[in-house]
Amino acid sequence: MRPLSMIAILYFIVIADCSFRLVDSSGNTVNTEMVQALLLYNGGTVCNDNMNSYVAGIICRELGFSSASSWTSGNKWYSLQSRFDIRLDGYSCSSTYWSSCRYSHSHDCGHSEDVFLTCRGGCSAGHYLQGARCVDCPANTYKAETGVRTSCTPCSSGSASQPGAASCELCPQNTYKSEGMEVCEPCPTGSASQTGAASCELCPQNTYKSEGMEVCEPCPTGSASQTGAASCEL
Repeated sequence: MRPLSMIAILYFIVIADCSFRLVDSSGNTVNTEMVQALLLYNGGTVCNDNMNSYVAGIICRELGFSSASSWTSGNKWYSLQSRFDIRLDGYSCSSTYWSSCRYSHSHDCGHSEDVFLTCRGGCSAGHYLQGARCVDCPANTYKAETGVRTSCTPCSSGSASQPGAASCELCPQNTYKSEGMEVCEPCPTGSASQTGAASCELCPQNTYKSEGMEVCEPCPTGSASQTGAASCEL
C-alpha cells in the first residue's frame, strides 16, 4: 500500500503551473471586466465542486482582475462546453493566493456543473497589463475598456493617439497619417485631405492650394495650373 503522502501527491497538486482563461460563447478570450464567461483551466472546463466566492476571487486575481463579481454554473453553451474535457475539481485553498490551492485530477462532474465566472477590476481604459502592473498604452494605440488585456490596439491609418489613450482621434482636415507615421502631418501645398485621411489628394488641374488655404480653389480667370499646383500661372 502506498503511503498517504504518496496518494496525496498523485491526486492533489499545488497549482503552480495552472493556466486559467475566460472565454465567451464563441470560445474567444474575455479580458474585460463584468462579462460572464466560461472558466477554463489548461484547456478544459472547471467543475463547481468546492467553488465559492472566496475561490472565485482567487482565480479572478490570478487572471489579473482585482476581484470576483459573481460565479454560477450550468450547461449554458452546450456546443462549446461539450468540446472540452473537465480538467479541474475538488480544489481547496489555504490562503488568498492561488499558489496555495490544491485540486484533483479526477472528477465526478458533468458539463452542467461547469463554472461561469464574472470578474471585475483590472487595468482602466488606456492602460494594459504588463507583468503585475498597469501601464499606459503607447502612442498611436488605445484600449477602450477596463480589463486585463496585455496589449493595446493600434490606431488605424488616418488617426493617432497620445500615450494612455482610450480611443484614437481622427487626423484633422488637411493632415494625414499613413501606416508607420508617428503623428498626423500637414498636407503639402497643392494637395488637401478630409478629416481622418491616410493620404492627401493632389488639387485637380486648374485649381491650387497654397500654404494656409483650407481647400483647393479655382484659378482666377486668365490663369491655369497643372494637377497638384500651389499657385496658378498666367
